[in-house]
Amino acid sequence: MPSPEWPSQMLRLLPLLKPLQRWQVEVSDTRVTVNGLAANIDNRQTVSTALTDWADGAGFDMFTDLAAGPEVLLAADIQPALDSLTTCGPLQQTIGEGAEYGLNDTIAISGNIMSASDTDAITQLLSPVIGDRKLRFDTTPLNAEICKIRNVLPVAPTQNISIWLGDGDTGAANLSGIYTTGQNPLVEVQVPADITDGSLWVMIIDTDGEVYHILPNINTSAHALAGLGAIEGGIRRIRVLHSVAAFQADQSLRAFLISEGDFGKSEVVAILSKEPLFDTRRPGTESVSSVAEALRETLKTGKITVLGVATRIIDARR
Repeated sequence: MPSPEWPSQMLRLLPLLKPLQRWQVEVSDTRVTVNGLAANIDNRQTVSTALTDWADGAGFDMFTDLAAGPEVLLAADIQPALDSLTTCGPLQQTIGEGAEYGLNDTIAISGNIMSASDTDAITQLLSPVIGDRKLRFDTTPLNAEICKIRNVLPVAPTQNISIWLGDGDTGAANLSGIYTTGQNPLVEVQVPADITDGSLWVMIIDTDGEVYHILPNINTSAHALAGLGAIEGGIRRIRVLHSVAAFQADQSLRAFLISEGDFGKSEVVAILSKEPLFDTRRPGTESVSSVAEALRETLKTGKITVLGVATRIIDARR
């Protein structure tokens, strides 16, 4: 034995390991190595500090390799924390809520946020409970006006409805959603042809916080899905923003060119519901706050069955 006190020093060491979920100790002379699993980061810090204090007082060299748990982390256990920090619609885990993370796994989070600093708040909240796992964010910052609407949109199937973007000059699809000065965005709502019942409401939230009601609008009360658009290739295609050439031929249509005042992110929102979303037509334009409140109130009644929701960003750049 290195010293007569060695057995009693070992007896003082072992209780310090009790808070660990599992551990292994190797002692050689005055060198001690501890490996183990702590319940969480705080628990690891507490044990590490206690071991260091013991080693300093006993004259031992302490080496620790402690993992921070929990050993298994359920995705469902951290989703409520994510839900509490949403600023621009739901945040999701790529793994899915029914799955679980092992030690040292990466937790991937996707969705939209109002500010890049939102990820700092999420990190601060989750770090104490995820142990040694890493966070990876696949999030998109959107402006506050868009987020006001995103925060009240209902959760609904996405396969029932989608939004296609195109170029007014060529008719080609615009997969990125990026438009530059002078370009003419095309917008088309697409619904599977086998869905024939329902009411469609489409709006655009612009960079200034104004909402433009596209369908129905002040010129037309049409919103019943069966009478909208044309069916092609098993898809009902409903053009809501047209080419400038189409507008010149029929000025009841809507079209616009990207100009300096449009720079930033606008959003197209389409909601397909079983019943008309509102009892009366909305004005041609209104504030985001007004629309968000109206949407919140109409959904709160429980009388509206939402069949599908689709959103798409128009990113206007210089």
